Amino acid sequence: MPRILLLLMVFLLPSTALAGQEQLERGIDEYQAERFEEAQEILAAAQKEQPTSSAVAYHLGLALKQTGNLEQAVTNLKMSLKLEPMVSDAYPELIELLYLQNDFAGAGKFIAMAESAGVKPARVAFLKGQVLAGNNDSEGAVAALIKAKEIDPALAQQADFQIAQIYLKQGDRDKAQESLKSVISGDPSSELAGFAREYERRLTATAPRNWHLFAEVNLQYDDNVVVKPSQDVLGLVLPTPHDWSSNQNLRVLYEMPAKGPWLFNGQYSLYNNSYFKRYEYSQLSQGVTLAPAYRLTPQLMFSLPVSFNYTLLSYEAYSNQVTVKPTATAFFADDHLGQASFGYSRRNYMQNPVPSENRDADGYAGQMGYIYMFAGEKGFFNLRYEFSLEDAQGNNWSYLGNRLNADLLLPLASRTSVIISLEGFWQNYLNNHTIYGMKREDATYAATVNLSHELTDGVFVNFQYFHASDFSNLALYEYDRNVYSTGVEVRF
Repeated sequence: MPRILLLLMVFLLPSTALAGQEQLERGIDEYQAERFEEAQEILAAAQKEQPTSSAVAYHLGLALKQTGNLEQAVTNLKMSLKLEPMVSDAYPELIELLYLQNDFAGAGKFIAMAESAGVKPARVAFLKGQVLAGNNDSEGAVAALIKAKEIDPALAQQADFQIAQIYLKQGDRDKAQESLKSVISGDPSSELAGFAREYERRLTATAPRNWHLFAEVNLQYDDNVVVKPSQDVLGLVLPTPHDWSSNQNLRVLYEMPAKGPWLFNGQYSLYNNSYFKRYEYSQLSQGVTLAPAYRLTPQLMFSLPVSFNYTLLSYEAYSNQVTVKPTATAFFADDHLGQASFGYSRRNYMQNPVPSENRDADGYAGQMGYIYMFAGEKGFFNLRYEFSLEDAQGNNWSYLGNRLNADLLLPLASRTSVIISLEGFWQNYLNNHTIYGMKREDATYAATVNLSHELTDGVFVNFQYFHASDFSNLALYEYDRNVYSTGVEVRF
C-alpha cells in the first residue's frame, strides 16, 4: 500500500506544479491588464498550489499592494526575498510599502540590503530620500534625492519636487523656490510642473511680509450691559441695562521667518469698548503674547505661548493676568490637525472686596482640540474641550469647569464668509455660597454669528450677533444677553 501511495504522489506532483504555473501566468496577465482584484484571487489560488514559489509570492505581493492590503503585501514581498530563487525586484516595492506605513526603521533595513545587492540603485536612492525625510533627516534626504537624479535623470523632476518640500518644511523659502524652478524647467508641460508653479506662486505671494496689522472700529448695541438677572432679586436695584457703545480692536502680529525647526511669533492686542451712558462699564484691555515653537518632526510641533493681559474698567485699573500654555500640535494629514495643551494662569483684581468675593485666583486648564481645513484652507472647523480648575482666594469663586467650543468658517463667495461659534460652559462651584448657603451651579450657552465681506483688498465690513444665556441655581447669576455690532476692519 505505501508503494502505491508513493507512485500516486510521483504522478500527481508534476500536474500540480503545472496547474500552479498556469495560474501564475494567468495572474500576471490579469495584473498587467490592471485587473488587480482578479489577479489577487488567481495568485492566491496559485500560492496554495505552490506555497514555496518566490515568483508567486512576489506577484501576489504586487497585487495586494494595488488592492490596498498593505500588511499582506509586505508579508508576501518579504517571503519572495527569503524563498529560492530570491526575487530581488521585491526590495524597492517592499521599501515603498514600509514607507507608506511609516515604518521608517523597517524601510531603512531593506534599503541597506538593496544597496548592498545593487538593486535598482536610482529608485532605491529616491525611496531612501523619502524615508529619511519622513524620519526628519532633511540633510540625508536631500543627499539621497540628489544621488537618485544623478543616477537616473528621468527621476530629476520628481526628486527636485521632493527636495522643495523638504526645504519648505525647514522654512528655507529661497532654496525651495530654486528646486521648484528646476521642476518647472525639467518638463514645463507636465502635471508636476503645474503643481510646482502653484507652490512657487504661493511662496512668492506670502514670503515678503512678517508683520501683520489688523484694525477694526465698530458700533455696538448691548441689551444687558449690567448683566441684569432674568428674575427679580430682592434688594437688587440696577440701572437701565441696555446701551450703545463704540469699540475698537487693534492687533499687531509678528511671525519670525522660519529657519530649521525653530518657529516664533509675537502679538500685541488692544481692545477698547466705550459705552455712551453706562460709562462705568467701559473697558480697555491690552495683551502681549510670545509663542516660541519647535517642530520635532514634520507631523509634530511643540509651542510655549506666554501671555500677559492688563484690563481697565471705567478706565481705572481692574485686573491683570499671566498665562503659560504648553501646547502640542499634531498634523495627521494636510488638512487635519490635533492639539493638546495644559495651561496655568494667575489672575489678580485690583480691588478691595469682602474676603468671600475676592476673585484673585490660580487657574489650571487642560484642553484637547481638532481642526479641519477645507476649501483650499479658506474654511475651517474647530472643536475644543477644556477642563479647568479656578482656585480663587474668595470662598464664592472657586469652581471646576467644563467647556466645549465649536467654530465653523464657511466661505460663501470669493469675498464673503461667515463664522459661526457655539460654546457651552458648565461650572460647579466648590464651596457653599456665603449668602445663599448652597453650592452654586451654572450652565452658560453662547452663540456668535459673524458675517464678513471684503469691500476691496484688505478692507472688510463686518456684521456680528452674540447671544448668551446663563442658567444658575442662584437667581442672582441667571441672565440673558444680546449684542449686535457692525463695523469696518483693515488688514495689512
